Amino acid sequence: MQSNQFWKKKTTELRFLTQYAQKQQTVIDFKSFNQAILKLKKEILYQQIDKTAELSETSNFAQTRYANTGHPVSYSYQRYDLQRIDLDWLQALYFTQANKQYNDGLFLASGMSAVAALFTVFSQQNWSNVQFSPIPHFETRLLAQRFFNTIDCDQADKQFSSNKDILWLDSSSLLWPKFPEYSSSIRLIVVDSTCVEPNSPHIQHWLLKAQHLNCRCVVISNWIHSG
Repeated sequence: MQSNQFWKKKTTELRFLTQYAQKQQTVIDFKSFNQAILKLKKEILYQQIDKTAELSETSNFAQTRYANTGHPVSYSYQRYDLQRIDLDWLQALYFTQANKQYNDGLFLASGMSAVAALFTVFSQQNWSNVQFSPIPHFETRLLAQRFFNTIDCDQADKQFSSNKDILWLDSSSLLWPKFPEYSSSIRLIVVDSTCVEPNSPHIQHWLLKAQHLNCRCVVISNWIHSG
């Protein structure tokens, strides 16, 4: 039997999703919850198709704004420069603020494509060392070792080092190291937030730590990534 707190949370989630569908789904048990999720998924997908099916891949008038489910998009050629606009990414996706700092976001095909893109940037910038939290997601470490052998990767213990180019906190790690109090050479902090909820207070904590160290922060997950 699920707790009242569990159902309260699930009802809140369904209420949020319903803004992208036609009507509220009734939930009384786990079976009806699964049925409600499937119905909402269908309605959301149908609405997306209805709004976007007639859009061509190439805009007729260069960079053009188009209505879309949720926030509008803009593009001249979808596979080249498609972007969501008029959107505060941190607020919309992680329910937090950037303390008046610039923030932006991107959709990629998968979480691992975001990881690969980041390591490509590291290589191009000649950032030569990445320190992971203990036992990061195995695919992340494998990708780094197999395709970016010019980048040295190690793992922190209870404390991240202050003299690495990149600090990489993976929320799947059994231990999340403390960030240093000062930055001697840190260029970027990456947080793989896949194993925490989008509205987790940990997100705000990590952003504040990056701000304290005067470092950019990239937050990624297997469903979205934003920085």
